Parts: sequence; structure tokens; C-alpha cells
Amino acid sequence: MGNYFSDARLAQVLFEEADARFRSANDAFSQAFRRARREVFMYAREFVFALDSFVKELERMTGEEDAPSDIGKEAENFKTRVPEVVNLRDSLHHQEDRLRGEKKGKKIKIQPINKFNLKTEGGGPLVLSSFFGSKFAVTAGNGRLVHVDISIATLQIEH
Repeated sequence: MGNYFSDARLAQVLFEEADARFRSANDAFSQAFRRARREVFMYAREFVFALDSFVKELERMTGEEDAPSDIGKEAENFKTRVPEVVNLRDSLHHQEDRLRGEKKGKKIKIQPINKFNLKTEGGGPLVLSSFFGSKFAVTAGNGRLVHVDISIATLQIEH
């Protein structure tokens, strides 16, 4: 369990460092710029994957006989705070489908967007991976724009 959380925290720190390098790059076509931009996406994906593994492990532990009594509550609390982690992870793992606007071979009906200063009528754009500040967003298999905040706040446990 600690490894998943540690991986998410390390990915979040590396994401912030790479994001700072990206924002400070002067030449939009330089090698440093391209590398910094790819690092931002790479660390954000790792953050999402680690969180997804953390949630799955919490859920698995909930069913164990000797599990702490409040682990189910903690799992639900985390899923409530980060509700789109599974949808985001699914889209990241199946980008080849999303590139075609599909989920399991069926066309996705892209939903309108009204967040992050984006507003679309009817359908919206297909977002394969984008940032809105520290929020990592993609179009999910159900056609909605989903996001996870790549920040320390996402990792903090509230009681």
C-alpha cells in the first residue's frame, strides 16, 4: 500500500518540477522544451496509475477478514474525493481506442463541456490528454471530460 502512495507522491513532485521546467523554457522548439513537456505527461500518468492501484488495493483489503474496521470508509472517502481516477486511467490505458473515438469498438458520444473555461454546445472535442493548470484531463469512455488534480491536495487524507 505504501508503495502506491509513495509512487503517487513522487510522481506528483516530479510532475511539478517538470511543469516548472516546461513553463520556464524559452525556445518553444528546443529539445529541453519537448523533453520537459513529455515529462509532465509521463509523471501525470504515473500519478494516475499509482492512485488507481492504491484505490484497488484499498478495495481488496476491505474484503479481508482481519482488515481494519474503517478501511472501507477510507476507500469510499478516497473514491469520493477522486471520483474520476478509474475513468482517467482507463482512457490512458486505451488511448488507441480514444484516438478512434471508441470504447470497446463502439463509437463514443462526446458530451458537451462546461468546465475549465471551455464551453461547447452539442458534442465537444475529443481530449486525449490535456492540462488545465494541474488538472490532467481526458475524454472518458462515456464521452465526458474527466480529470484528476495532480497535486499534494489529492494525496492528503481528510478526517
